[in-house]
Amino acid sequence: CNTKLSTLAFVPETTDGATTYSWTNSVPAIGLDANGTGNLSFTAANTGVAPVTAAIAVTPTYTGKGVSCPGSAKSFNIVVNPTGQVSNILSQVVCNQDQVNVSFATPNTGGTVTYSWTNDKAAIGPAGSGSGDISFKAVNTGTAPVIATFSVTPTFSNGNTDCPGTSKSFTITVNPTAQVNNITGPVIVCDGAQKIISFSTANTGGTTTYAWSKDNVAIGLAPSGTGDITLNAVNNTTSPVTSVITVTPTFANGGKNCPGPSVSFSITVNPSPGVAFTPPQQTICSGETTSAVTLTSPTAGTVLNWATLQPAGITGITNLTGSGSIPAQTAVNSTSSPVTVTYTAKAVMSGSTCEGMPKTYLLTVKPKPAITAKSTTICNGSEFVVSPADGAGGDIVPSGTTYTWAAPVILPAGTITGGTAQ
Repeated sequence: CNTKLSTLAFVPETTDGATTYSWTNSVPAIGLDANGTGNLSFTAANTGVAPVTAAIAVTPTYTGKGVSCPGSAKSFNIVVNPTGQVSNILSQVVCNQDQVNVSFATPNTGGTVTYSWTNDKAAIGPAGSGSGDISFKAVNTGTAPVIATFSVTPTFSNGNTDCPGTSKSFTITVNPTAQVNNITGPVIVCDGAQKIISFSTANTGGTTTYAWSKDNVAIGLAPSGTGDITLNAVNNTTSPVTSVITVTPTFANGGKNCPGPSVSFSITVNPSPGVAFTPPQQTICSGETTSAVTLTSPTAGTVLNWATLQPAGITGITNLTGSGSIPAQTAVNSTSSPVTVTYTAKAVMSGSTCEGMPKTYLLTVKPKPAITAKSTTICNGSEFVVSPADGAGGDIVPSGTTYTWAAPVILPAGTITGGTAQ
């Protein structure tokens, strides 16, 4: 083998004298001089990739009784095997459950190269040691990448001589299966609300991305997307709508993307409940009693709340807040102008915070004219005018007030009518 110390001792056939040896070498590059005498001892050299054969011719000379007699030369070969070599092996990154195949190669020729290897992370699939090419199904049941270091040693064999070479190392990184944490749910939002749904993972040592899709239910969300979800909820119906979201995680490390199992969850968007009034509005005269107002909603399971403020000039509105119907009330307008009482009502879905848009109900209370008693003294034959004025002496004279009147019958003094003196 290359770099091995080799010694060859020549043995004479004649033992009763002295035999010396001279030799020649056809390939000095094997580490042996081109010629020399005596036995052979050298450190073999072959920095190539194939065996090198050197022809050695050795000539013996017998010396006895002062006479030296050379003998016939004999030839033999010295074959110097190269050091076993293995081509560089690229490190690689794979996913959990991937099939991994590592085939070794060598530039060596003229013999057979075998490979033995060790693995410092047997948990990824292959044993701690073995020989030949490597084939296994990668295993990583954890949450972070696992890096296994392999060391492979080549051995070149030729002429019943095994020549091991320098070991080379490479790594196989096994990424974990991507994982996404379950979404705490169910996710319930109101129509018109914004909801951000953030995804998370237990994976470390890489980057996890998320791709999601939804079924065809309209909730204000695109059919698919990546990353966290920003939902601007929409529900134009009168009942809750539910959409199923499917999210698929992908773990990336070392240029290798490893998808994981999908997780599904639902998003329910409650409607904005509306409210209607029966009758739609009312106008009454001061002192009259209103009709009770029935509140209804097309959305099932709603609570109908209402509230009002008693405006200036109005008395008798004693129920300022309530749920359900607005009760009948007797409203008094002490002013000379119509006054509107505004009720604000909204529907709230039971068991949620989803409210509809507020809606107003108008109650108009018209004033009643009121004229206090009038008296005046005039001379016979004079004219008189009675002109009630709003706010004067307690008169209430709304704009547009008209009057009907009748003149009294004036009887002469001493006339008796119905037994009563006039």
